[in-house]
Amino acid sequence: MDIINKTKIIVLIIFSLSFQSTLSQTDKEMYEIVSVVVNYNNPELPIVDTLNPISIRSNFLMKQITEKVTLNRKQKKILKGKVDNSGGLIIDKTKLPNFKFYLHSEISNIFQNLSADSEAINLLNEKKPFYVFSKPVIFLEINIAFINMDLIGGFGAIYILEKKNDKWIIKDSIGKWYS
Repeated sequence: MDIINKTKIIVLIIFSLSFQSTLSQTDKEMYEIVSVVVNYNNPELPIVDTLNPISIRSNFLMKQITEKVTLNRKQKKILKGKVDNSGGLIIDKTKLPNFKFYLHSEISNIFQNLSADSEAINLLNEKKPFYVFSKPVIFLEINIAFINMDLIGGFGAIYILEKKNDKWIIKDSIGKWYS
């Protein structure tokens, strides 16, 4: 094996190891962000066990975000759900052991039957209030993260978090709706 191939293999191994550690760090940060926002609001309320992709399509909300945080074009596209907006992520409940959870499938079934079924309305009212979260979007290069939180039976907000001293803290929030 020549020196160039050995160098390529070593670089590939180093890149692979650093990529894996980045993913696990982001995982840890994702759960920390969810925990910070839930504890800020009300940790007694249940959470739907799936983090949905973020999609901030409203120009009004994007304008409010960009008044609070400077974002480049790619970051804005990510928040609008136009870049890597893959499906939901089931929460590893062992990472958030202090919280109560509802199954996404159960909540989805209730919402699908709302218009046709008064029993579904009663089921939803029994479960309210509860949280539905997006997957946090973390911009490590600027130490800023965003998470969309909807409190079914309450309000919705986009939280802007900032990483300070290796901890995520809520920097600001943007209210979305009230019911």
